[in-house]
Parts: sequence; structure tokens; C-alpha cells
Amino acid sequence: MEQYHEGLICLSACFAGEIPQAILAGDYERAKSSALWYQELFGVGNYYIELQDHGLEEDNIVLPQLIKLARETGIPMAATNDSHYLRKEDAKMQAILLCIQTGKTIQDADRMEFQTDEFYVKTTDEMYDLFAMVPEACSNTRIIADQCNFDFDFGHTKIPYYKAPGGMDNQDFLKSSAGRAWSAAMAPMSRRPTRTA
Repeated sequence: MEQYHEGLICLSACFAGEIPQAILAGDYERAKSSALWYQELFGVGNYYIELQDHGLEEDNIVLPQLIKLARETGIPMAATNDSHYLRKEDAKMQAILLCIQTGKTIQDADRMEFQTDEFYVKTTDEMYDLFAMVPEACSNTRIIADQCNFDFDFGHTKIPYYKAPGGMDNQDFLKSSAGRAWSAAMAPMSRRPTRTA
């Protein structure tokens, strides 16, 4: 990071980040020390304390401490929202997709799930309402977006071209490979004895 930080903007991260984890561990001084180190590395205006509020129990612990840390150090804040689905009403569909991905059902008590339905793309107004106590955090998020230079060229494939071996057509190669894999996976099933009634 020390070698490649030039030109980057860094945020302190969600709960999984070093600073929120230090706060959750009850080590405010380590959180503050780490934040100051990152500010020194990335430079003033290139490092932000990231604020999130998804209505989780941990938010009640971390959020006030992050705001305090930012005010004590002068490190600017940026409001973000962890977004795993587009609209709030998509939370149930996300839960179903997580079940499919992890091989669980909605009824399984040990299934992976989000604790709230707040992990969606929020509007500007929703973010300003959520962070009314620190509106500058929302303003700073816009400042960061304006500093980013990203131009995406739609309509052009960005993945490398794969050339199938032996001059074979790519579609034919995929069908052949998938067919062989399927046969190999099903071979043990065909050797099972059949039951008779």
C-alpha cells in the first residue's frame, strides 16, 4: 500500500475494516492511531472515515465512535451504504438467492442472512436523512465521486478472447467439455444398483 497509494482515495471501510474492528474490540486509541496513519499515507483529502448505518446493533457502537474520531482528528467523513440489492423490497429475493448460493432453505435456522433490509441502493435524500447529524459526510461522498475519473465504454467486450484448442469452434469446445464433465459426474450414479419393489 505504501508503494502504490499515489492517486488513490481511501475510506476506512465497513465493520470488517481495521478501524471499526478496533472500536468493536474496545480499543479506541488503536482505531485513532490507525486512522492517523492512513491519513498520513494517503494525504489530507484522500482519506475518509467511512460511516454506515444499516440498523445493526454494531452500528450503535461503531457509528458514534467513528464520528468522534473524525472530529478529534479532523479526518473528513464519508457516508456510504453497503448495497447488495437495488431496492428495499428486494431484500426477500436477496435472502432466497443467498439460500440458493449456500445450499440452504429459508426455513434453515443456520442459513446466511442479512439482519436488516437496509442493504440496498439508497437515494440521496435517504442518505441525508440517515446521516442528518453529519450532513457533511453525504456532501463528502459527492466530492469523492467527482474526483473519480472513470469512463466505461459500453458495448465492447472487456474479457480476453479465448481460442479453443485444435482450431475447434469455441461453442463446440464448450459443449464438448461440458458433456465430458457431465458424463464424468454422472458415472458413479450409473454404477449404483437399482432397487426393485
